[in-house]
Amino acid sequence: MSGQIGKLKEYFNKTIETECVFDGDLEDINFLNTFCKAGSFDNMHNMMGANMAMLNIEYENENAVMMIFGIPLNENSTNISMKNISEKVLGLIRKLESAFITLDYINCKIVKDDHYEYVTVIKKITQEEEDEII
Repeated sequence: MSGQIGKLKEYFNKTIETECVFDGDLEDINFLNTFCKAGSFDNMHNMMGANMAMLNIEYENENAVMMIFGIPLNENSTNISMKNISEKVLGLIRKLESAFITLDYINCKIVKDDHYEYVTVIKKITQEEEDEII
């Protein structure tokens, strides 16, 4: 298991144990506030060249963990730099799939005012993962 995959799983399990819960609108996330909330629970990490926040969430009536990756954009974004961002997002998704096999929700959103692309991923917590924590 690579170091990053092991860290992802460690952070995932740690998040399950915390009371850091996202209770906002999944379609209209205030990323700055969400990152601050995750930081207050020590659930902010730097992973794969991106800022990562992890929070618990109820998704489709099941317990889950939401991971938000903030990837900085170059202010003078060109086609080449946007291609690099796209490659970074695809690499990130591949790494997450290697760690968790199944991802239940993926969304990407560019917020030009923040100069970030945010990748939001939700992974439902399996019974085995819950049992492992308890």
